[in-house]
Amino acid sequence: MKEKNSEILKGLFEAAKLKPEFSLSLYSEPFLSQRLDHYAKKWNLTPAEAIYKITVEAQYLEDFHSGLSINVSNFFRDKKLYTHLGHYILDWLKTFQKINVWSVGCSMGEEPISLAIWLEANGLLERSTIYATDSSTEIIKKAKEANYSSETIAHGAKNCPMSIGPESFLAFFRDNKPINNLSKHISYFKHSAIYDKSYAQMQLIYCANMMIYYNKEGQHKILSLLKESSMKGTYLALGSSELIESQSLTYFNIKKIDCPSRLYRFA
Repeated sequence: MKEKNSEILKGLFEAAKLKPEFSLSLYSEPFLSQRLDHYAKKWNLTPAEAIYKITVEAQYLEDFHSGLSINVSNFFRDKKLYTHLGHYILDWLKTFQKINVWSVGCSMGEEPISLAIWLEANGLLERSTIYATDSSTEIIKKAKEANYSSETIAHGAKNCPMSIGPESFLAFFRDNKPINNLSKHISYFKHSAIYDKSYAQMQLIYCANMMIYYNKEGQHKILSLLKESSMKGTYLALGSSELIESQSLTYFNIKKIDCPSRLYRFA
């Protein structure tokens, strides 16, 4: 079965070579296999038939490639992380007159807005700029619109840290949109963490649930960009299911913070 899956994925890689801008070589094989199964079912095809469609019809390849960006997020999706940010990073951030924060793979905007709320609650938003990036033009457009359902906002109120509280969280929204005092500190850009370059040095980088979709080469490229975007002491927050391997910790001179969250620091 494993050999059959490898052959199917080999066909997928060959199909993607027809359009170099849709390269799949840096994604992990388990992730690609899962996404291929998803799209085969969506198209009512077998995986082999799906690959054939991807090979001969450009729209199928574009549809599949756009689906590699998993745009599922929530406000304060990792609540414990914000507790640890308050404990380990807050005093350090207060030493800067200008604070740069990067939300990598910002999806629909819940994560950069959560960061803005956390900064405002700690008196730091006025001196902060949050750079929110995603590789999808369509997703960036939706993030800029920042129009959330009542259910999404209500879930955020339940999930926000105790230091903020539900009532204070809800006060940051008007007509299902974040108030202007939050939005004016968030700059959205189309940007690939694999292929594009750094454009600023950050004090905090939030890159949650991105590296798990890439193989070792892809993860190395992402960490290279994040290193380039850091200064001495920059903090890096990953998703709760992500880890940086010991070899990469040494290569990029990154230290794991001694806390349950996936919080790291560039030395």
